[in-house]
Amino acid sequence: GKTPPCANLLKELGFSEVIIGSRDENKIASGGGNLLQSAGVRVKFGILKERCDKLLEPFLAYQNGGFSFLKIAISKNGVASGGIITNELSRTHVHKLRSVIDALVIGGNTVRTDRPKLDSRLVSGSKNPDIIIYSRSDKFDETIPLFSVPDRKVSVQKELDLKGLS
Repeated sequence: GKTPPCANLLKELGFSEVIIGSRDENKIASGGGNLLQSAGVRVKFGILKERCDKLLEPFLAYQNGGFSFLKIAISKNGVASGGIITNELSRTHVHKLRSVIDALVIGGNTVRTDRPKLDSRLVSGSKNPDIIIYSRSDKFDETIPLFSVPDRKVSVQKELDLKGLS
């Protein structure tokens, strides 16, 4: 409902045939195949449907209230300890992920021990995620870098309630 149907553009561009792997089940957005057929475009439905459905899983999860992912850095010997243990490419990828998420959850002891910044500085022009610190104690050294990132909310929660994040 936020963007115009792609079927209108395909019709306008004069495609003679369109292959649709997965039908859109969203009542607001469905019907593109029928629109194309009524304009004289040949439409094939369900080609590689299972693969298309798999590709759509993240988008559908987002549409249905969001999704979460877990990132953890573990050394080759299976230890997750403080300090930088990943290469520049890996860190840049993580910064790209941070630049598109709304909030990042981190444990209080990790904040106290690692003193992270948790921003997206390796991706120019990006936004920084809000931070939720999961901790029994709300006492933190305010000089920890994550507290000084501009345009960011930092909250401490003793219980995780992630329903209101979207």
